Amino acid sequence: ADDDGQSTPPGEGRFMEVRAGMLHACGVRHDGTIECWGADNHGRATAPNVPFATISVGSHHSCGIDVDGTVRCWGWNEYGQITAPNGRFISVSAGNAHTCGVRENGTVLCWGNNWFGQAVPPRG
Repeated sequence: ADDDGQSTPPGEGRFMEVRAGMLHACGVRHDGTIECWGADNHGRATAPNVPFATISVGSHHSCGIDVDGTVRCWGWNEYGQITAPNGRFISVSAGNAHTCGVRENGTVLCWGNNWFGQAVPPRG
């Protein structure tokens, strides 16, 4: 394992899903808990203690959809990329400094940094 812990998943057990970001990774265990490892600056590897259905790992932040369909994010928030909107989602994707999600009705909503228009989805 590397000295910074990047390549060493915590503890024993099995995962349903794993995602890797910049200097950290997270996985969803069969009971819905999330385990993250690697660099934890800005709290990027410190997931909320609630059951999740799926996760996405970005550069400096991560997001997941809990079992109720709510997006929850953690980590660096300089541009509002972890300040998820209310509502139920079926998909989420954490980027570098922005995040996008698909709502239950199929519409896309993004939040966070918009330097290059990445947080403004095309109109359907």
